[in-house]
Amino acid sequence: MSLTRFILIISIFFTNQADSQGLIIDTLCQINEIDNQMYIFPIIHCEHSNISNKINSHLQRDFLDNSNISNPNIFQSVWSSTEGETAFLSNIEIDSYIIHEKYLSIQISALGCGAYCERFYTVYNFDMTTGEAIKSASLFTQNGLITITAEINKMRTQMIREHMTTLSQYKPNITDSSEAQHYEGALSMYDSCNTKINLEYAKFGLNLKNVKITIERCSNHAERALDELGEYVYVYELSEIEEYLSPYGKKLLLN
Repeated sequence: MSLTRFILIISIFFTNQADSQGLIIDTLCQINEIDNQMYIFPIIHCEHSNISNKINSHLQRDFLDNSNISNPNIFQSVWSSTEGETAFLSNIEIDSYIIHEKYLSIQISALGCGAYCERFYTVYNFDMTTGEAIKSASLFTQNGLITITAEINKMRTQMIREHMTTLSQYKPNITDSSEAQHYEGALSMYDSCNTKINLEYAKFGLNLKNVKITIERCSNHAERALDELGEYVYVYELSEIEEYLSPYGKKLLLN
């Protein structure tokens, strides 16, 4: 008996009328017979197979650590291979997607386990004319990227400082030692996190009307209980950032 039984189903079928590529997102489902867990993952199809193959290769290599797109078991590197083993990834979901004639933006999430388990998500953007992943820096001029980065750093710094001020004002009224340690830990965490960030490591979500930029939270897994701010999310309407877009960014998002 083989390790897995394979079922290919279509759970998402979407063809945008404006999409000249005829792009379709299928869902590949495989059941791991070791723990009977079902795994799903998006499979992209479009008019030009070289483009869809490039997108599928990128998604599987980056999210599933699968470098061989022809491998019939694309989950081999992330699921349990022996009884009692904790899967590296499980509960994979396609959270959202935007299909445009010029680009595909898709968000995938999963429960990731290593030293601990925590849910995470990744946003991918692809140029539908080439199949290449869209790098955030390519969307903006050099000055535009500098301006937006500085603006986000300013807003993020202000938010962290204001929250630290609130924590500092509340802390002297605490008599419980464990609660005091909680606030001291939070202040220390935010203080070390209050540094300038690089948008190269931010998540970019492309939309028909805006661009969403998400910066990671300050806390690691062990500090999550200390972190009341979470991720830092900034949404820019396309009209707001038009002057900062590169010729490529304008062609992709505006034309």
